[in-house]
Amino acid sequence: MDKGYRNHVVSIIVFAILALVMLAYKSIQQTISFGTAAAIIVIGSLVYIALLTIYNFYHTKPNEIKNDYLEIKNDYRELHKRISMTVDTLIRKQQFIEQQTLNLIEEQAQNIWVITTKLENEIKDEGLRRAVEKNLRSGKEYTYFLPHPRHPYFRDIENNMDIYKTFDFYDAVQTNIRFIRLPIETQFLLEEVVIYNPEKPESKDDISGINGFTYYEGKDDKSERTLHMKIEGYLLMFLCRQLRDYLRDKGLMFAAERVITESKDELTDGQRLYLAGLMNKRTIGDDAEYDQFIKSFSNQTSSVLIDRILEEYKEKK
Repeated sequence: MDKGYRNHVVSIIVFAILALVMLAYKSIQQTISFGTAAAIIVIGSLVYIALLTIYNFYHTKPNEIKNDYLEIKNDYRELHKRISMTVDTLIRKQQFIEQQTLNLIEEQAQNIWVITTKLENEIKDEGLRRAVEKNLRSGKEYTYFLPHPRHPYFRDIENNMDIYKTFDFYDAVQTNIRFIRLPIETQFLLEEVVIYNPEKPESKDDISGINGFTYYEGKDDKSERTLHMKIEGYLLMFLCRQLRDYLRDKGLMFAAERVITESKDELTDGQRLYLAGLMNKRTIGDDAEYDQFIKSFSNQTSSVLIDRILEEYKEKK
């Protein structure tokens, strides 16, 4: 209600109440004294003032509270924006960061590459495993680059892969996970490297671009701690380019191998033959043959899962 209009209404109500009081007193002045009538008028006025105060409070205070809330909310958003920009800048300038800071980067990443010689951290570190599960369930994709199965120096990788696949969340998110075996002649200079957003360019202003880190055992004045050392510049770009080229050349082979391994109990000889034919190709070129292969599965769940594993290698028309 408009404030000026509301004031006119209040004035009219006050006049009406006074008129009613005068008429009422005139009719009952023979039965009550003037003092009693005055007391009634005073009490009535106090009740009116109280009601008017309550009315004004409930009509004006919520608007004041709402305006204060909106102002605080806008201030908070602006402050949060400035803090985020400051955090991004600090992270960009730091060469070594702790796990908590790394979590901020991982929250903004959609695609994560892990080059690891053991696949051990997710198995031994429960906190990291929960973080990986959360990321996978939110739609993030993980690609693990692992040593060749016959590599002479990394014997634990097969067992750790089997353990990873027994995690409760694996079946629900396995289409967001890839295990890529690198050539046997690959030289692993670092035990583990994690790359976030490998398809994006490096950014100096925020942490949403490509970021690469490896583990580094640091020591401060109070206790030993595990830090993460940043990999950047030419080295990071070179590593991403090499892995990207390898995925382009060998990705379909690994996808077909995965289907053969994980669905071996329900594959027919014809289906195995089709998958074997894909292992020497970069892309799936014959759409009709591929559709027929997917439809040949009697289990609809299996056909959907296999389609998700292979679909990225269908030739773009």
